[in-house]
Amino acid sequence: KHATNLTEEGVVEFTGSKDTSAEKPTVSIMENLSLTTNITMANNTAFTIITDPSRNLGLNMEAGGTFTMMQRPYQSPRLNGRLEISKGDYTINLSGIKRKFQIADSSSIVWYGNISQPELKLRAYYQVRTSPAELMGPENQQTGTLPFIVNMEISGSLANPSFNFRLSLPSEYE
Repeated sequence: KHATNLTEEGVVEFTGSKDTSAEKPTVSIMENLSLTTNITMANNTAFTIITDPSRNLGLNMEAGGTFTMMQRPYQSPRLNGRLEISKGDYTINLSGIKRKFQIADSSSIVWYGNISQPELKLRAYYQVRTSPAELMGPENQQTGTLPFIVNMEISGSLANPSFNFRLSLPSEYE
């Protein structure tokens, strides 16, 4: 079983199962309840997904979408739907370097059933001014700095994301 909690700040927390072997069994109307509901989240609804609570890392976004949530007797809740992200940021910590990437508006999070295992389809970027000398080798005569864009694609599940990085320059510098 999974539990879902809504905090005062509007943060939804999904928690795993707990050991209930020492608890007395109870009979509830919920045990026989079969429920299907459609949920519509208005565009530009602000919320946060915490990916690493110990380091305060996560995804802040404005998004909207439609979902179908199903609850069947003796089963974990199921969620199907797509969350379209209009803007936001993703804070990541790599080798002790913490950076805030801006989320591109073509990003989404998709649920295919398991409420705690959404599929990530995120594109984000971070702009940094630095010298191209280290990237282009010692034969490079470029002095000064250029505005490089660090592009990050995040895919996979929320529990096990996959990160791919790519460097680019704004079109006026290519």
